[in-house]
Amino acid sequence: IRSGIMKAGDICEGALKEMSKPVDSQDFLSNVATVSANGDSTLGELIATAFTMSKRNGAISVKDGKSMKDSVEHVQGMNFDKGWISPYFATSKKGDKAELKDCYILYSESKISTIKQILTRLLELATNKKLGKTNF
Repeated sequence: IRSGIMKAGDICEGALKEMSKPVDSQDFLSNVATVSANGDSTLGELIATAFTMSKRNGAISVKDGKSMKDSVEHVQGMNFDKGWISPYFATSKKGDKAELKDCYILYSESKISTIKQILTRLLELATNKKLGKTNF
């Protein structure tokens, strides 16, 4: 059964690739966004603008606003809506931003419940050993 489902998925993927058209112009992007916005051309233009600003691999998030006007806000880098646990994470004098350059990021697919799970990697960082992609 699994192999049949995989073959059917491959056939569907091939058919979709044949039917697809690249979105290569702002006008075409605006038309697609207008259709996605239930025919609202003003909202379609905003969506197209947001996609143009965020480039190909950017992220777009939608928030409820307090005004009656729709708008697009562009943020460089990553933006977290939630605060941090300690104010010591802030790097600005006002204490409202944490800007880091050339930093290491720990990504874990599972919950880290004890320091023992990441201690070896933290020790390597502390001794400035070069880290590559590693699995925990």
